Amino acid sequence: MRGNPAYETYLRFNLPAAPAGQALKAAALQVKTSTQTGVGTADTVSPVPVTGTWSSAGTTFTTKPTLGTTPLGTFAAIPDGSAVHSAQPATATLSASLGTSYSMALTSKGTDPLWIWSKESTATDATPQLLLTFGPKQPPDGVRGRRARGPQPRPPVCVPHTGRPGCRSSKFPHFSDQGA
Repeated sequence: MRGNPAYETYLRFNLPAAPAGQALKAAALQVKTSTQTGVGTADTVSPVPVTGTWSSAGTTFTTKPTLGTTPLGTFAAIPDGSAVHSAQPATATLSASLGTSYSMALTSKGTDPLWIWSKESTATDATPQLLLTFGPKQPPDGVRGRRARGPQPRPPVCVPHTGRPGCRSSKFPHFSDQGA
């Protein structure tokens, strides 16, 4: 993706519902750069919510979905070389979408493109992933009591990008969903 002209990468995740008595405590969006030269970017890349509808088979530049304007997080400059990079999306936005399909786009206002792996990758560890960490719900404000021995924090839940694991995202138009 790059800013001018705009390149956008769309990602769709099927988010699980929160386990009983648990709330979303943290999230990490992970993308992996390819091994090619020039795949990194000096620009900041931001995941933003997709507010319109889209599909990998039917979306073109003229039919691309509308995007939210508030970034969910940021990836600072990403160097060349095959590596996993993480951004921490806002948990409040994701919490409201638990139990549904959620789309986001990677965007940048810069001119230096970023190349990442997508679902077409044969390497299963290369797909964009959303790691969700759930923990006990907090009591309402003003409620006091002794420490509960209820559910303990759970290890992160890995939500692979829709479709099978493995994702390479490149210049627009490239869409990373399957069967939507």
